[in-house]
Amino acid sequence: MDLSSLNWTDLILSTFCGVGTSLLATSVAYLFLKPFREKPKAVVGIMAVGLAFVLSGVFFLYFSDTLVEVPDLALLSRAEAEEILARRGLLPDPKPQHHEKTSAGRVIPKSQNPEAGLKVRKGTRVEFSVAVQTPTPLSEEKASQIAINLLHPRTHERVVAKRYPDNVYRFRANGTTSGLLEKYRLLLWVRPIDPPSETPGWYLQRAPMNGIIDINVDGTWSGFAQIGNSVWPPNNGDTVDIAVTVANVEDANNLLSDPGVVTRNSLPGRPYDIAQNVTVRLE
Repeated sequence: MDLSSLNWTDLILSTFCGVGTSLLATSVAYLFLKPFREKPKAVVGIMAVGLAFVLSGVFFLYFSDTLVEVPDLALLSRAEAEEILARRGLLPDPKPQHHEKTSAGRVIPKSQNPEAGLKVRKGTRVEFSVAVQTPTPLSEEKASQIAINLLHPRTHERVVAKRYPDNVYRFRANGTTSGLLEKYRLLLWVRPIDPPSETPGWYLQRAPMNGIIDINVDGTWSGFAQIGNSVWPPNNGDTVDIAVTVANVEDANNLLSDPGVVTRNSLPGRPYDIAQNVTVRLE
């Protein structure tokens, strides 16, 4: 007999309800028999056990109907993974992540949480990582022709972060560049140091509120860097690293268009300039 073909939900439910109904019917029948009418405690006991079985069946039916199995999303496209989760009543929570062994746009194996095969309630959020491409570094020749500087803030400098209408703190960053052709772009990054972020690494600053806003004809540039977020705001004395990098337009556009928060363990693109251990003062 192939046990894998059995519908265990129906089997358990029918067992509980069948036994419970039989016991309840038996206890009612005993009420009409004289010997058992003289032993009401025994009849009540049988009735209680039968009722417990029936209620257990109802309880099991409720939870078996609201629990769903988490599917295996490994190597699916992001759209496929989101569609499968949505069909099962689960909430997809994709996160971009660099992964050399997984094709761009595919779910990284063993990156999902909860794991595949677990039973969870409908409406549970399922996190999974989607592989993204690594920007192509500039050649030594091209990199040597580009100069980039981060003038403010500098290492160990103190910056003033202001709270904006969206309840997020930001501070200004500026610098200079030369030799930057139209096919290259500047990218601004922030790495929380103390306290560290939940996801360690460099956080890409992106429009419309963050990132490099202006690059002038004289090579000067300016932008905004975000500290914390509306849920986890920064505190006075927090320290961060700030960096600006150069990337090809195509690579930069891929990074800037990635959904969600974009983080990297190491800075993509070169050349770059970094300000370390910048202290934040809130205003």
